[in-house]
Amino acid sequence: MTSRRILFGVLTVVAILLVASIIYVFYKPAPQPSISEQMALTSDDLGLSWTSVVTPDQYSDDVCYIRVVNDTYEAITTLFVFDNISECERWFLNASGIISLPIMTVLNITLGDEAILCYIGPSDEPQVHLMFAKDNIGYSIIAGNFIPDGYKGKPWWIDTTIWIAQLQLEKIDQYLAQHPEAN
Repeated sequence: MTSRRILFGVLTVVAILLVASIIYVFYKPAPQPSISEQMALTSDDLGLSWTSVVTPDQYSDDVCYIRVVNDTYEAITTLFVFDNISECERWFLNASGIISLPIMTVLNITLGDEAILCYIGPSDEPQVHLMFAKDNIGYSIIAGNFIPDGYKGKPWWIDTTIWIAQLQLEKIDQYLAQHPEAN
């Protein structure tokens, strides 16, 4: 009699585990996008004729790359979410020192907590790099490439790069207003 009870108990436990496993496989929640992915500009944010492709960095905690393209403009952007403001400030200080080499024209712009825009070449054929920091979030956008004598941009690329960065900052501000814990 006791061996039947033990067998029945074991079969009951196995059945429960099997049912729970099946339920988990079919109903497990999908992984949530990272904070950077949720804040990244999409094609809808940019408007008609713009395409945005968001790719998470598989090796970093919360970094994503955003390729922004239309018929006449292309940029690669990176959105970083740091654990705290001091990490973001350190990133900005290091990265802005690297991008503001003597061969570049440097413009200080008002965007986020701190920002810098650099371009190589004449303003009618710029290769543009803009970056800003906002609280614990860093953003970098490169339009054209930074290899001297490489691809040349158009004179309006500087304004377009600033416009895209402003849109990204607006989306960051909206996200932070809705999710204050992300700060």
